[in-house]
Amino acid sequence: GGLVKFMSLSTARISANQASSGGGVCLRGEADFQLAGGEIGGDKADEGNRATGNGGGILAAARNRAFTMTGGQVSYNRSEGKGGGIALEGSALSVTMSQAAAVTNNTAVLSGGGMYVAKA
Repeated sequence: GGLVKFMSLSTARISANQASSGGGVCLRGEADFQLAGGEIGGDKADEGNRATGNGGGILAAARNRAFTMTGGQVSYNRSEGKGGGIALEGSALSVTMSQAAAVTNNTAVLSGGGMYVAKA
């Protein structure tokens, strides 16, 4: 298993990346994700991440894992598929989000501009 963690006071920024899936962050297999601060995307459209498939900002495709977002932001990302900001695909995937988390100004061509969730 693995863990990707962004701390609450983090100024970390993942922006202006491109991939077929998970333009900014792609998690597959046994990986947990925790975002408490920082930014996945940008402050305007040309700074965001892009995916030709699913998950413009983040793709989390896992089984029996946790996706936690207690802060930070996912903004101005684009997916040509599903989940402009975040695409969550998996079975028994635990998702926790708090009010301090922001998912804004994301775009998807097919479904879920902000977030797309599907049981795999």
